[in-house]
Amino acid sequence: MVQLTSRALHYITTENEISSRYGDFLVSSASATIPTQLSAQVLYQIPLDMSGGAWDYGHDYTRSVKLPRVTVTAHCLTADNTRHTTVDTLVTYALDGGTSIGIVSDLKALLQHLLDHGGSQDTPVNAIPPIWIASPEPGSSSFTGSFFQSNCEGLEQFTISDLLLNKFNESVLLSSSCLSRKTCTVAAFWEPSQHELATDSGSWVVHTGSLSSMGNGLPENTRPIYADPNSITGLSTPTFGAMLSKTLRGDSTRLAAALATVFAEVPWKEQIKSASREKQYTVIKIALTRFGYGYETSSVSARLSLTVIMAYCIFAVGYITYMLSSGHTSTAWSSATEIIVLAMQSKRSEHLRHVSAGVNCLATYQEPVGIRVSGRDHLELVFEHDQSNQSRSLRRARLNKAY
Repeated sequence: MVQLTSRALHYITTENEISSRYGDFLVSSASATIPTQLSAQVLYQIPLDMSGGAWDYGHDYTRSVKLPRVTVTAHCLTADNTRHTTVDTLVTYALDGGTSIGIVSDLKALLQHLLDHGGSQDTPVNAIPPIWIASPEPGSSSFTGSFFQSNCEGLEQFTISDLLLNKFNESVLLSSSCLSRKTCTVAAFWEPSQHELATDSGSWVVHTGSLSSMGNGLPENTRPIYADPNSITGLSTPTFGAMLSKTLRGDSTRLAAALATVFAEVPWKEQIKSASREKQYTVIKIALTRFGYGYETSSVSARLSLTVIMAYCIFAVGYITYMLSSGHTSTAWSSATEIIVLAMQSKRSEHLRHVSAGVNCLATYQEPVGIRVSGRDHLELVFEHDQSNQSRSLRRARLNKAY
C-alpha cells in the first residue's frame, strides 16, 4: 500500500566576500523551503470527492493545491576568535540582504541578554547556548543568533561570570583559538506556492515550487513570520550551536533547513475542529491531474483540425465502400513483368505520338490506361483518350474467362 512518507526539501546556497569598516567577512547565505504539514495532510487525507472516495493506487495521479509555504533565509558570518577580544568587543552580523555588515551589540550585552532571559552565570564556557535576539535593523522581522564553539580542553572550569570579568582571556594562552563565535541572521516568510502530491518509488511525496534566486530578493506577495526562537525546543541548546559550528561551510544551509522544518509543522486539524459552525470555512481548491493522452476542442484551431480530419475520414470510408461494392480484383497481373509482357502484346497507340526513347513530361505518366479485349479475343493495354479506340471493337474483360 502506498503511504505518505516524505515532503521534499528545497534549498539554495551562495557565498559572498564583504569588506566593511569592521573587517573582511565571508557571508554564507542559504534559502530553504519545505511543504507544510497543512498542505501535506490536505492533499493526502481529504477524500477525492464529497462522497468519500479513496485514492486509486493503480493510476498515476497528481493532486495540486495553492497554499502558503515557509521560506527561510539565513546569512552566517565566518567565526570570530575571542582570544584577542574583550567583553566590550562589538558583535557583527549580516543584514537582511546578506550584502552588508552591521553591529548587534557588544559581547557583554549579548551575554547579559542571555542572563536576563533565564541563563545562569555559572554556565560553563563550553556549554553556552545559542543567544537569539531581534535584529536591530529598523523594520526588519528577522532575528540573529550567536553560536559559541569551544575548541580546547579544560574550558569547563571557566563560566560566563569569568567571561564578564575578563578572567577567560587572562587565563588562556594567546596562541590558542579556544573559543569561537558565529553570528547568523535568519528571516522566515509565508510565500504562496503550488504544492503537488505524486508517487515516487512507491510513496506519496509532496513537492513545492523551486526557490527563486537569492539575488532577486523575496517576491512581493510574501508575509513575514514573527517568532521567538528561544521558545522553540531545540534551537536554544548548546548541542544545536555546536552542530552549526562544526565547519565553516554549510552552517547557513543547516540553519535554514532546520527552521523551515520547524515552521512547516503547523497543526491544522485541531483548529478546524474547534472552528465555529456558524462561520464559513476557508475554501481550498484542489486540482486532480491524471497523466495520459487526451484531446480538447475548446480552441478554434482544434475545431478546424477536427473538421478536416472528419471530412477526410468520411471521404476515405465512402471510397472504400464504393470499391468493395463495385470493384473487382485479379491475380492475373501480380508483377511488373506481367504488365510489361501485356504492353508488348498490345497494339501501338497513336495517342503517345513520338514518345518512345524518353519521357520528360509528367503528364505522360498521368495518362489513364485500361485493359480491354480486342476483336481477336486478345487482351491489350490501351489508353483511355486514344481516339483510335472508337474504330476498334474493344470491350471489357469478363470475369472468370481465360484469354
